[in-house]
Amino acid sequence: MDQCSDEKWASEVFQAFETVDGPAEFDPVEPSPRLRTKLKEHQIKALSMMTEKERGVIDEADFPSLWEIHRDFDGNVRYRHAVTGITQNIRPQPPAGGILADEMGLGKTLSVLALIAWYLDGLPLERTGPSTTTLIITTLSTISGWQQQISRHFGRGQIRAVVFHGPHRQKLIPALFSQDIVITTYDTLRSEWSNDAENNVLFSNPEGWARVVLDEAHHIRSHTSQIFQATCQFRARYRWCLTGTPIHNRLDDYAALISFVRVSPFTGPHGKAVFAQWLDNPVHTYGNNALGIKRLRKLVAATCLRRTKSHIQDQLKLPVRVEKEHVVELDSGERSIYDFLKARASSLVVGKFTQRSQMDKARWGTMLSLIGFLRLICNHGEQLLPGIATDL
Repeated sequence: MDQCSDEKWASEVFQAFETVDGPAEFDPVEPSPRLRTKLKEHQIKALSMMTEKERGVIDEADFPSLWEIHRDFDGNVRYRHAVTGITQNIRPQPPAGGILADEMGLGKTLSVLALIAWYLDGLPLERTGPSTTTLIITTLSTISGWQQQISRHFGRGQIRAVVFHGPHRQKLIPALFSQDIVITTYDTLRSEWSNDAENNVLFSNPEGWARVVLDEAHHIRSHTSQIFQATCQFRARYRWCLTGTPIHNRLDDYAALISFVRVSPFTGPHGKAVFAQWLDNPVHTYGNNALGIKRLRKLVAATCLRRTKSHIQDQLKLPVRVEKEHVVELDSGERSIYDFLKARASSLVVGKFTQRSQMDKARWGTMLSLIGFLRLICNHGEQLLPGIATDL
């Protein structure tokens, strides 16, 4: 494939994920009264899509389904796979989950919390049987964000949540499955899985989880990583991926996500090979990739919902962005220090590209510090500069 063809392929693949808005008309789900935050229009749509997927709707589905209904000459119902074209008489079990890939800032967290609240509202007062707990796996830096969102959007006592992380997390095990939400990190998951997954509470509970949600789900994009392998071991009735970037560099990134969601036949030990057969290889076939792109669009539509701010800006009603450029006038002393640090940073940049040594990391760190000092001078003059600034 030449460069132009390669660029055209990449453009078509990314376009398949650019905006997957779902149907213009759908039956909106009423948000739970547990929520004290009013959902925006696009979040109502996300909630409606997620509840439909968890209910396993095929007949009269509002959102695209992986299975299409056809009738033969005798009027018998047959189910046809939207990607492979394989048909069967028995009603299939569609994937109970999917990918919410809205652009960052559109409230994916609140949409998932609304889904959990909707699910809890449908449970009997006396909970018996399978687990009703949702496990959320995220990065350490975003745990506090989830906690803040839960506190902000739910009234006191409306939902029970706990963080399973840190050296004392084992003390939480006895009450773990009495919670509505358990939040943990990818690092904790990796540690628990590599130690003794068969006897670990995250994996070994026979009831499993009601739902597993992967926040920043692109962390599992490599099929060979421990994180991917660990997440695929979960017992769960519903599975969701949250990510603003369903693919980074390869279509195979998306294959890992739908394997976790258990989208048939692209899951299990041979899921990657099957995905390559039906999608990755055809998409890469020069001169004949239209079929691969068509299949990809169908699969993305049936498994994913993605909106961007520009696409739904009328719904968001955001104020017009105003950009102002303010030229900073430095006095002679500030200018002298600024020029000194700027020259020092420039010399390090030149050194970076003319020398390859073990000092590369240290040189990069120094350059970043110098850039930070230049910004400090522009904002505050020399008042906040540390003494080390002129020693670098």
